[in-house]
Amino acid sequence: MKHVMETIQMEDPRQQHKVKHTLQDVIGLVLIATLAGADTLVDIEFFGECHAETLAKYLSFPNGMPSHDTIGRVLQLVDPTYLYELQTKWNQFFIQTNDSTMNKIINIDGNTMRGNTSKDQKANHILSAWSKVDGVCFGQVTVNDKSNEITAIPKLLDTLHLEKMIVTLDAMGTQTDIASDIIQKKADYVLAIKENHKLLYQDITDYFHHAPFLEEMKQLNKSYVCTIEKSHSQIEKRSYYQTDDISWLEAKAKWKGVKSIGMVEKIMEKDDEIRIERRYYISSLQTDAALFAKAVRG
Repeated sequence: MKHVMETIQMEDPRQQHKVKHTLQDVIGLVLIATLAGADTLVDIEFFGECHAETLAKYLSFPNGMPSHDTIGRVLQLVDPTYLYELQTKWNQFFIQTNDSTMNKIINIDGNTMRGNTSKDQKANHILSAWSKVDGVCFGQVTVNDKSNEITAIPKLLDTLHLEKMIVTLDAMGTQTDIASDIIQKKADYVLAIKENHKLLYQDITDYFHHAPFLEEMKQLNKSYVCTIEKSHSQIEKRSYYQTDDISWLEAKAKWKGVKSIGMVEKIMEKDDEIRIERRYYISSLQTDAALFAKAVRG
């Protein structure tokens, strides 16, 4: 904890004779409380009061716990970009320290932020690395638009500590160079395959459309899992198939570390209507359909 507290380094612009709470104390409280789920300034103050004894091991608070008004005033002095960078460092530090990173799923995905845009202002497109289980963002970069995600992904990967984790990407991010970058980070990947990789997509879809192969995989513990969910009169069945039988795959040499391919078949039944969707993947994971299912569902 001492090491991560030392990451809070910035010049205090306040008049020092009026200062009751150091920047490190206030920002440290904000970051710790936010990690614990605090959403508002009042929540942060309440968290501080409830955990004052524990926080005192790492933060000084010579004049007691700061009020939510004080916290708000201090945050107005801090560059939002700097605060975000600190939050990202802390997210990674605490997850790596307090929880095993083995097989942690990190989803890299882009979202367009339209809320604050005007007619003449382009919407921001944000590329984020997100851990759904932990509910935290590991990092993000801003790109001009979705078409620039491919060039932004390597930049985002460079900022992340991913050892032993599993990185998932949609089809746009499924590139040989990006797969190599992930392996170089000592992580694994599960990458969606669509028609933008025409030959690879064709080979994988042909394989999984061979019914006898699917029946064989259902008999193998690690090659197949199935889930059934019922909600609002809809029944949804997901079948996950994964195999490391890829010696025949022509494109194998192009994808660093690739060990398996997979398919997810989703059957949705509602009001006597049935819809079927199939999605396909390549992965550096050994065959483990349960882990594959966890990865593709986030």
